Amino acid sequence: MRKNRWMVLGTVVAALALGGAVFASCSHGGPGKMSPERMKTVVTWKVNDVLDDIDATSAQRKAILDATYKVLADFQKLHIQSEANHGKLLAELESSQPRAEVFHAMIDERGEAFRAFLHRSVDTMLGASSVLSRDQREQLVEKAREHMEKK
Repeated sequence: MRKNRWMVLGTVVAALALGGAVFASCSHGGPGKMSPERMKTVVTWKVNDVLDDIDATSAQRKAILDATYKVLADFQKLHIQSEANHGKLLAELESSQPRAEVFHAMIDERGEAFRAFLHRSVDTMLGASSVLSRDQREQLVEKAREHMEKK
């Protein structure tokens, strides 16, 4: 039972690490703004690198990459929804008396949307990780542990 908990924890850590790779590869504005196509390329490269390390089969690779693309598409929708609020934010800042309740409502809305995204992402990645062997999941846990110790 204890080992199973570590496997689940390792899978969650791997899913969150993937999410971190997605977020870290995003740029907000400026000349280096990452297009969705470029983001998909970077994420694919990073995920394939990890899959190479654990000797994933082509079927495993397909399942993991499909789940990754699902999470990435969900993230892009979340980002578009967030950008839609920019006009509302600017309008409120330009008003003669900006209202705190408007900002708080926006924060609550975006926070809940982000929380829901993270839950969906973990569920998707946990489902995809079921195609991995126990040994491969243990390797992922070890990679996650090494990554955390570097910080």
